[in-house]
Amino acid sequence: MKKAFGDQGFSLIEILISMVIMFLVLAMAAQFLQSFQRSYSIEQEVTNMEQGLRMGMEFLVREVREAGNNPQKLTMIPVTVDPNQDGVNNDIRLRRDINPPDDWTGTVSDPYEDITLSYDSTKRAIMMTDHVTGAASQPLVEDAISGVTFTLIKADGTVTTSAGQAVAVRIQVDGQTKVKDRRTNHYVTASLTSDVALRYR
Repeated sequence: MKKAFGDQGFSLIEILISMVIMFLVLAMAAQFLQSFQRSYSIEQEVTNMEQGLRMGMEFLVREVREAGNNPQKLTMIPVTVDPNQDGVNNDIRLRRDINPPDDWTGTVSDPYEDITLSYDSTKRAIMMTDHVTGAASQPLVEDAISGVTFTLIKADGTVTTSAGQAVAVRIQVDGQTKVKDRRTNHYVTASLTSDVALRYR
């Protein structure tokens, strides 16, 4: 019986060529998926960093805004930048009478009325120390923060070191991803800045 022309099947060379083509297509697809996964990974890191920056800034703004709250007209310095006097403006001491009347004379003696907010570079965290309770520093916002700077601002917009001349505190929060972007081999960084008017009442 005579075979039809199309019944011969594939030759060994045709099978090898088709396998090479299929291997190349799969390799390109795998490379594309790997690139997409790396891109997604760094985008997730950037999103986490930006969220941490916003959380850190919102917390610091809220706490600094309450500094100087003084319904009983106490004699106090509401803010002190660099209270540990190490020459780095990454910490600020805040005093406020936020729970009046503690007693009818008015004092800064309740929890969270005399606190220091600082940046801990080893923990990459904003820390809070309560001077009233004497509690150990506790991390508040972690991992995303790479630096915090507090600056006292005068009414004319210039910088001052005197709390008595300051009308606002400029807060700068810097962030950095925990891993490098593999496309650029650099960390992704960002900063937020906010000026917070001080209350003197």
